[in-house]
Amino acid sequence: MENFIQVQLFTEEECSRILEMPVNLVDRSTMSSYKPDWFHGNLYRGTLDRVIQPEGWVKDRLKSLLRLEGYGTLEGFWPLIYKEYADGTSMSELGYHTDSAKGIKRAGVTIPLNADYVGGEFQFLQWGKGMYDNEVFSKSISTKIGLATIFPIFIPHRVTKVTAGIRKQLVTWLTGPQLNW
Repeated sequence: MENFIQVQLFTEEECSRILEMPVNLVDRSTMSSYKPDWFHGNLYRGTLDRVIQPEGWVKDRLKSLLRLEGYGTLEGFWPLIYKEYADGTSMSELGYHTDSAKGIKRAGVTIPLNADYVGGEFQFLQWGKGMYDNEVFSKSISTKIGLATIFPIFIPHRVTKVTAGIRKQLVTWLTGPQLNW
């Protein structure tokens, strides 16, 4: 069984329309009222994310992800964050990480908005035949324009270095009480 689901959520034309929508800079620490036990109030303060102000049809399409049969009990989603990865910038890649916010996020969602770049592969960290055989490798995931990849937040993932062009993507997280894994 794969540890992710992919859904063609938007067409290429719709992705172009999304790229034209207004973007606001939002302090990450204000995106949720939930603060885990270890949160001291300043961990994310001053970290600004570019949040797209989506039109209704975009919200409706995202809501369709909440009904993924057998995936889990999902109730909503975080703001829609717009990210760019470009060669020669401090944001040319993103190393392996997990997205953790106990009690809030359950599944990560990444949606490519363009394809005119080189590098910038979305990858999951995978184990070989078993967790105890010490075989670990990176598995590249299809990044077709508008194809949403939905995955549990605890799976290590990354974006490899962009070597030409600008990789444009949407990121959000589905929220809810549980996943069925």
